[in-house]
Amino acid sequence: MRVQHSSRWIGAIAGLTALLAGCNNKIELTAYGSCDELEEAIEALAVEEYVWEAQNPSYSWRTFLTPRGVGAAAYSPEATTSLDFTARATVPQAGLTEADFVAEDGEWLYLLHGGELVIVQAWPAEELTELSRLELEGYPAALFLEGDALAVVSYVTADPSPASGYSPELSGPATKLAIVDVADREAPVVHREIYVEGALTELKRIGASLHLITQRDLGLGELRDGIQTVDSTASEIREAAEEQSLESWMPARIDHTISGGDWSSARDSVSACGAIYRPGRDAGLAMVTDTVLDLTAPDSELESISVLAGFGDVTLSADTLHVAVAEPQMGPHEKGSGGYGTRIHRFDVTGGAPSYVASGRVVGTLAVPAAMDEQEGTLRVMTIRSTGNIGNGTAYDIRLLRQEDGELVETDAAEDVLEGGWLESVRFIDDRAYVGLHTSEGEVRSLSLSALDDPWGGSSMFLPSRISWLHPVVADHLLAVSRSSNPDGVQLGLYDVASANNVEEVAGQTVRSGWAGAGTTWDAGAVLYNEPLDLLVFPGNEASSDSYISFAGLYLYDVSPEEGMAYMGKLDTTVLPVSQLQSDYRQQCAQVQRAVIIDDILYAVGAGGVVAAPLMATEEPLGVVAFDTYGWCDTPQNWY
Repeated sequence: MRVQHSSRWIGAIAGLTALLAGCNNKIELTAYGSCDELEEAIEALAVEEYVWEAQNPSYSWRTFLTPRGVGAAAYSPEATTSLDFTARATVPQAGLTEADFVAEDGEWLYLLHGGELVIVQAWPAEELTELSRLELEGYPAALFLEGDALAVVSYVTADPSPASGYSPELSGPATKLAIVDVADREAPVVHREIYVEGALTELKRIGASLHLITQRDLGLGELRDGIQTVDSTASEIREAAEEQSLESWMPARIDHTISGGDWSSARDSVSACGAIYRPGRDAGLAMVTDTVLDLTAPDSELESISVLAGFGDVTLSADTLHVAVAEPQMGPHEKGSGGYGTRIHRFDVTGGAPSYVASGRVVGTLAVPAAMDEQEGTLRVMTIRSTGNIGNGTAYDIRLLRQEDGELVETDAAEDVLEGGWLESVRFIDDRAYVGLHTSEGEVRSLSLSALDDPWGGSSMFLPSRISWLHPVVADHLLAVSRSSNPDGVQLGLYDVASANNVEEVAGQTVRSGWAGAGTTWDAGAVLYNEPLDLLVFPGNEASSDSYISFAGLYLYDVSPEEGMAYMGKLDTTVLPVSQLQSDYRQQCAQVQRAVIIDDILYAVGAGGVVAAPLMATEEPLGVVAFDTYGWCDTPQNWY
């Protein structure tokens, strides 16, 4: 803790204000030169926020800053969050692995089931057997397999129960990365525990590196709570902020390791002071951190960078990390009216730990989740902005940016591309943007990114609801999955997209399925497309007139541009006891969550267990593992 004088703060804040006024147009990031510089900047930002809040008690400006994918967990010490599987990429990228809760290595299945890791012997299918279970701390969300090591990511609260026995002494919600040794599949054991204070925003594997991206509001905590309970003056707020140490401001990273049977614990800030970046224009006390671990060396040192620029939308590709921070339109960091935009910062991740390379700015804010994507060096962004018009006050734009001399420069744009329509979703695939409109017909348009002077070209696809899953297939064809409400079920569509001006439907099917079949349309990972086999697999349920489940399992379709779509069969999992739950929620609990193919065997994975059958004879199961518990379905409040 450093002792400082209030007079220094008055001068420092005045100087900071003048500095900000002179560098509002500065886009690029700069790393802090020292820990003293970082601490002074944090304290000045905190005073700016706290004084503004004291002077404007009726404005809840923080509620307008919540980034997509983080939610309340960044703000409430009691809250947790979850990965958004709807926004995950459905177009595979070489070298990039999406987060998931199921993994396989050809012999074993590794599943996150409720609060446990379950390992199942999958091969041979006739010997399908549950081998072991390991209780995990918190709320497990995703896992990644590397040899005999399993990386499990969980959400934990301020009251943890680590395997090491060392309390990490968290100051709020945190993200936990546990390394589990699975060399003995019948007796897995936690080998390392890493806690990062903050809410999980993004999680992907790029090559050997696991990128765990978290966000944390440094302005929340006991100091702010205390200020809000009393009628504090600006001078008192400055003095209270001055008493804080850098350690008390910074989110912590706690690392528990074991050697020779003995655990040890190390505590540090999430990033070194010199690996924390600041923008030219402040947007708040929120910090975005990318913590990186080499999964091929799970005992290796962690690497990390942080950006102290406000909450941001984050996109990870196989080559780059982009952090997009909207310029505040209200609150203590609002710097004037009109012309609001979003500042986008690019980091190179090809070397493992991110390396800052460039920044740029677009007018407006990101329109929806997945509204930012990169292909071959071009960043494609769909934004929304205010037009000021009565009755139609917003416009959607597409903007393309490329890196030039350390700056992301806009190279092309198309403005007001929806012409008054309302956007529901967007997916970037190759040189197209597939845009879902909020209409009664569920219109999805193909927008050409190589011809933004006439991006629509008159081409549309019509689906019953917003797209949840899009996947390119051979010979310029696109496979789409969406939700159908009349009849209730899943809508399949195969489209010829060779010409952006003339998208043609080759084949379509509506598969009747109960409401729980909607899992297919909100969880992109529930849909499996195997290109070598031209095989589409997705889950669904069917209920009889008395509401009992008549079918729960997987549907199989052959999909090819030449033959269209052909129904191949079902894999029925109603043999699992979970299907017999006497509850209105049994359809949801009986829902198959993942399909896995090992050699010529199809595995259906759900809350009730695992069923295996030959791909060409799915009506004849070879093995069944029925779980004694049903994961989160054991708890009624989790059935909604």
